[in-house]
Amino acid sequence: MRAKSVLSIAAQTERLPMPKRSVSAEIVTILAPGEAPLPQRRSGAAQDRAVQLVELLQELTGEGASLVELNFQKSIEARAPASIKALAVDLDCYARFSAERGGIGLPADEARLVAYIDYCEARRLKPATVSRRLSSLAVAHHLLDVPCPVGAVVVRDALRGLRRRAGVRQRQAGPLRLGEGIGREAC
Repeated sequence: MRAKSVLSIAAQTERLPMPKRSVSAEIVTILAPGEAPLPQRRSGAAQDRAVQLVELLQELTGEGASLVELNFQKSIEARAPASIKALAVDLDCYARFSAERGGIGLPADEARLVAYIDYCEARRLKPATVSRRLSSLAVAHHLLDVPCPVGAVVVRDALRGLRRRAGVRQRQAGPLRLGEGIGREAC
């Protein structure tokens, strides 16, 4: 009985008029690797992050300090491109803060870093972002071969206070659990 109903439905659908399809003339060209031109940036050429870092460090230090070339070269070689970009973005944010506040940005003292943490909090940055930016400032101090105040007690306390005021703990991955399916044989 079921086979008849399926066949009758199929027969009914065959009698329905099919909509006319419009055929469009479309030419598709397949190019071998290396033949196609690369897409161009809308904003112009890409920035060289190493050059951008040097310019930011010169802007932050003024004329007084000099960049230790060996430290800079090895630090750039040791980092991934995304890390270099994050370092440049973080130092750019600190440069804007320093320009608003006035004076030389690097080397920074504890009071200036605490003010920077307050500035970041006013901009509603998350504690993890502020922590990363402080780490970038520590790298900048290392590149200039000057003492780093990021680890000072007052700076750590200011960062702890920011985390407490934010009231939201950062999400953390759950622990790795070994179930019964794995057993002791896998050890």
